[in-house]
Amino acid sequence: MDAGYGAIRLGRLVAAGLSLSALALLLGCESGEEKLRERVDAALAADDSVGNYRFGLDADGGRMTLSGTVPDVAYRRRAVAIVTATSGVTDVIDRIVVVAPVVPVDSTSAPAGARAPAPGGRMGHM
Repeated sequence: MDAGYGAIRLGRLVAAGLSLSALALLLGCESGEEKLRERVDAALAADDSVGNYRFGLDADGGRMTLSGTVPDVAYRRRAVAIVTATSGVTDVIDRIVVVAPVVPVDSTSAPAGARAPAPGGRMGHM
C-alpha cells in the first residue's frame, strides 16, 4: 500500500465522519450540553421542595448557570445542591433571586393594637 492511497483513504474517512456529524445535527441529535440541561431539569422537577418552580438553565461544558425566582433562601440552597449533585455538572453559577411573597392586606381589619375609629369616622382621642 503506498502513502498516496493511505492519504486518500484517510481523507474519505474524515469526509464520511464530517458527513455523519452534519447528518446528526440535521436529524436533531442532542449535544452533551442539551443532555446535561435535561438531566438537571429532571432532577429539579423531581424534587418535592423545588419541583414546582421554573428555573432557567444554561450549560457551558460542565458549568451550569441557574436562574429563577424562589420565595425563600432554603429553596435557593436546595436548587443549587440538586444542580451541584447532578452527574456532569462541574460548576454552578447561582443567579437565583429570592423574593418574599406578598401577603394581601385585608383593609376591613385593623392591625393588632390599633384603635378603632370613633363614631362618625374620626379617630378618637384618649
